[in-house]
Amino acid sequence: GWTTSSTRGRQPIVDAGTLSASSVAPHGGSWAAWLGNREDDDPNNAAETTTLGQIVTVPAAQPYLTYWHWIKSSETGCYYDIASVWVNNNVVESYALCSGANTNGWAKQAVDLHAFAGSTVALRLQVDADGSLLSRLFVDDLAFQSMP
Repeated sequence: GWTTSSTRGRQPIVDAGTLSASSVAPHGGSWAAWLGNREDDDPNNAAETTTLGQIVTVPAAQPYLTYWHWIKSSETGCYYDIASVWVNNNVVESYALCSGANTNGWAKQAVDLHAFAGSTVALRLQVDADGSLLSRLFVDDLAFQSMP
């Protein structure tokens, strides 16, 4: 049920074999999403916007969107490459993809969607990478929970 887009024409939902190019294994199962640049990108021409979206109902009793993410970035400035979570075409959370934010493995992320509890919304995760240095965001195991 996910819709995806990539300015470089890539499929963001990839199998474990494709992830291995970046030395990453899925958090769970055999698939994960790879948003942002790829190792084979020419750093001087690697600008990429990648999205992953779905129409979902935010459960009233479980209004926290949780997911596992892995940030791998060579970017030194924490303002060039950005990951964001959108609801109904509005940013509800964003964070930098830079070497200082690297997670060095899977880390759990939680987004408070209380304002949308019980509503059906257009949910989107997006990475905007400028291409000067490589920034990747891997995402897996999205779920709604009652607590962050």
